[in-house]
Amino acid sequence: MKKILSLLVLAPVLALIGYLLFKPVPIAPVPYTLAPNTGYTGVHAPNTRLAGLKAIKLHGEVGPEHIAIGPDGKLYVGMESGNITRMNQEWRAALLPLPTAARWAWHLTPQAI
Repeated sequence: MKKILSLLVLAPVLALIGYLLFKPVPIAPVPYTLAPNTGYTGVHAPNTRLAGLKAIKLHGEVGPEHIAIGPDGKLYVGMESGNITRMNQEWRAALLPLPTAARWAWHLTPQAI
C-alpha cells in the first residue's frame, strides 16, 4: 500500500520535472558585446597632485589640531600640547613663546552645573 501511494505521489512530480526540463522555450540567446575598456579616465583618473608633499618636522610636538592664517599671512598651528607654532617661509616650525593654558586644564577647574 505504501509503495502504491509513494508511486502516485512520485510519478506526477517526476513528470513535472521532465516537462520543465525538456519544454521548448521561445528564447533565442544573443551574445552581448562590451564596450572597450578605457581605463581610469575622467573623474576616475589617478590623482598625483599630492605626490610631492613633504613631512614637516614639528620638533617633538603632536598635531596639528587647529590651523589658522594670521594677519601677517603666516600659518599658525595649535598643537596637542597647547603650544602654538608658526610656520615660516621654508615650512619650518618655529615654537612661539605664547602663554597658553594647558590642553586639558579645563578639566581641573570647577565648573558650574
